[in-house]
This record gives sequence, structure tokens and C-alpha cells, in this order.
Amino acid sequence: MPSSSRPPFRWTDAPPARPESLARPVVAFGSLRGRLATPRAARLADSTELAWALCAPAATRPSLTAWDPRSARVAWRYDLARAGLFDVSADGALLVFTDATGWCVCLDAARGAERASFRDATGEPAAVVVSRDGRSVAIARGGRVRRWDLDALALTHDVAGHAPIALSADGRTLACTLAAQRSAAVTRLDDGAAVTHRAARGARITALDLSADGALVLGHDDGTTVQIAGGVRRVTAAASGSPVTVVRAHGSRVASGHDDGETRVRGADADADAHAVYGAGR
Repeated sequence: MPSSSRPPFRWTDAPPARPESLARPVVAFGSLRGRLATPRAARLADSTELAWALCAPAATRPSLTAWDPRSARVAWRYDLARAGLFDVSADGALLVFTDATGWCVCLDAARGAERASFRDATGEPAAVVVSRDGRSVAIARGGRVRRWDLDALALTHDVAGHAPIALSADGRTLACTLAAQRSAAVTRLDDGAAVTHRAARGARITALDLSADGALVLGHDDGTTVQIAGGVRRVTAAASGSPVTVVRAHGSRVASGHDDGETRVRGADADADAHAVYGAGR
């Protein structure tokens, strides 16, 4: 049960009312798991009620599926030759998918229609991130992170790095982890200037994000999150110690999802514990 210092919230089949920008990539399938065939990953967007999932049933081809979680109505399905990774722009207009062959496809996220395709390097993708403005995508695979301009369908940057990765809202700043996930590099793509930030002591970086104002947030395998802005590091420890699987930042607010099902939302008060804690089995 939650300790007396935490609000007694629970998150079961459906999340509570959410700040749009915090919950964008975080989906709890809950009862929807029975309505989608073996979902592997899912995304939400700020400006639409649709959600998207990569489904990979054992007996049939994998597919990308868009559906309305309120009614379980499937909006469209796009069949794939093989599974891979995808991301959706913040406005819910664009979906980008890639697989191990290097094939990348851009879909109209509302209708499932193909807009364009291009070839990245081969190898299993480790991460795909579309910038919030939908004009660029970063793809991590094989120890490299490549940034593509989606207007020109042109490769603009190719840097050493590993997943997890993040792009700034305008796609002009890239964050990625370095070898062994003990540090993260934030690179301004216009001039190549890079700053390296170390992980929390003794931990590996398992998730990261860049907020709209440029703050970097790191999630770690010991459950801690670190928010770095203006040279100041704010560290928050999770009582469970469960690894952080996803982290999102919006100004001074940070939301983190953990491997044990716990979700933590922290606000601007640096001296307070998490403002809300949700968790399966708590």
C-alpha cells in the first residue's frame, strides 16, 4: 500500500485525467489487451483521441493498428512484412515506422495512407523518435543515431550513440546515450556542439527526454530520475527501485513509468515527493 506521504491513487484499466503532453507516449492497455492481437508497443498523441499499436500475432503478419480506446473501434490497419519500431508526431498527424531492413515508411496517422518511404541503414532498430513538429525523425541502430529531414526525405546527421534517444520539439537538438548507458550526450545539430551528462551514481540510463524548454530528464535502472536544466540537477528516487522504462518532461513536471507498473508524476516543488503515484499491485 502507498505510504502516508503519497496520495492513495491507483491506476487500473484507465489512467486518470492527464496533462496531454505528459501522457503522450504512455499507454496502459488494461482491458484493451483482449481487443488487440498481441500489442507490442503503443502511442498516444496530444490532439486526437486515436491511439496506435504495433500488433504481432504469432500466426499472421504484424500490423500497425489505429483505434479509439473509448469505443475499441479500429480506425485502420496497415499490414507489415515484419515487426519493427514506430513513433507518432505530437499532433497525431504522422506515423513513422522502420524495420531491420532499413525500410522506413511515413503514414497519415489518422487514415493509414502511405505518404512516403525511404531507406535507412540496416539492422534492428533500437529506437525511433519523431520530433513534435513532425518534420524530422531520429533512428537508433547499430551504435549510430541518424536524423532524417522528413520534408526533404534526406539524411542530415549521423552520430555515435545508443537508445534511448530524444529529439527537441523543433528536431534541432538530439539526446542519446553513450557506451554502456552510463552517460548521455545532448547535441545541437546546427553546429555539432555537444554536452555530456553522467548517469546517476552506479546506475544505467534506461529512458530520457528533452522538454520544450530544453531541460534533459534521465531515467535509470535503479528507479531514479534526474532533471538537468541550467546546470542544476534535481534527483528523484523511486521507493520501489524499479527501473524507469519511459520518462516525459513538460517544463518543471516529470512523469516516469517503471518496470513494475508504477507511474510517478512530479511537479515543480523540488522538496516534495512525487505529487501522484499510480501503480499496479500497490
